[in-house]
Amino acid sequence: MRLSTLVPAGMLALAAGAASDACALALDLSGSVSIEGRAFPGEPQFEGQSEELQIALSAAPELVWESGNGLRIRLAPFARFDSVDDNRSHIDLRQGYALWRGDRWEFSIGADVLFWGVAESRHLVNIINQIDALEDVNEEAFLGQPMARVSLRRGAEQFSFIVMTGFRERAFGSLDGRLRGALVISDEAQYESEDEQWAPDIAFRYTISSGAFDLGLSAFHGTSREPRLIGAGSGTLTPFYDRISQASADLQWTKDAWLWKLEALVREGQGDVFAAAVAGFEWTSPGIAGGVADLGLLVEYLYDGRGAEAPFTALDDDVFIGSRLGFNDAQDTALLAGAVLDLEGGAQSFRLEFERRIGSSWTLEIAGQAFAHAEATSPEAAFEDDDFLSATLSRHF
Repeated sequence: MRLSTLVPAGMLALAAGAASDACALALDLSGSVSIEGRAFPGEPQFEGQSEELQIALSAAPELVWESGNGLRIRLAPFARFDSVDDNRSHIDLRQGYALWRGDRWEFSIGADVLFWGVAESRHLVNIINQIDALEDVNEEAFLGQPMARVSLRRGAEQFSFIVMTGFRERAFGSLDGRLRGALVISDEAQYESEDEQWAPDIAFRYTISSGAFDLGLSAFHGTSREPRLIGAGSGTLTPFYDRISQASADLQWTKDAWLWKLEALVREGQGDVFAAAVAGFEWTSPGIAGGVADLGLLVEYLYDGRGAEAPFTALDDDVFIGSRLGFNDAQDTALLAGAVLDLEGGAQSFRLEFERRIGSSWTLEIAGQAFAHAEATSPEAAFEDDDFLSATLSRHF
């Protein structure tokens, strides 16, 4: 089991001291516990990979203290135990911060998860938190990042400045785990900065919502959340984290049933300066099938111009096509299907997700993923035998 780096003790001590001085303190406990089963129909491609049904238990409680003087303290730990992949068993503090809020400002300190961006297929500009790659192959789960954040609001505008340290390394699967490459990835990372994970990172974010437009502008300087994997000739790959600078923009325009979306960035520090972008739309037709469902169509193009010295990405010239079906019933039943098609190498990835509430406290999620037609020499070929089907039953409280 890996124990993730949590919030420095001083941060929570500061929050606890503030809480003891607050009057009219209110407490709220919520969260969920889940059991997940994941099956891989195909034979393992690499020696040592398990053929067993993968069972995982997880807990995600959330505790919030609210005071009458603008103080909020939130604790949201996460724990997972996996029956097959030891590296997937871990404990993390997704959120553990104190937040003070005024009329036009707020200040927070501690671990938090911030999400930036508007695209469906790739969260290109979302750079603050490390991806929890073992939780979700589609990069939808993130590790908590220790930070201090100041935000100022002026009408529809918001300015945020963030200072971070305590960098979170990306976790990779163990030899037993599926969805991994042929080579072992070392747990000992290397850094460009002599301060390694304690090197300071800074970020700035400006957002404005004006009628049909939502615009975000961001800048980041610090340790890249994407590692380069070096040392292939030795049989073991070592993650290497560069220092980078990045400027990005995300835009969403709402027009009747259409959502037009764009995320774009420019980055330097990993070989030549490069640009990347995701652009597309989401169209929704409400009230189909006699008014009992809403149908959405999603199309996005993904471009990434990075060179060979940057971390590898499979999403450099691809198209995402998806459909979302919401049934508008009391159980919030929803179905999402999507495919990513590589326009150069021909690799394809297909995803199907189903979700439904059971009663007032349970949810069932079923997901399937399939990979096909990757070139034998491409990194995507490592997953071609790792099609899987998973089911997760969660109890919410």
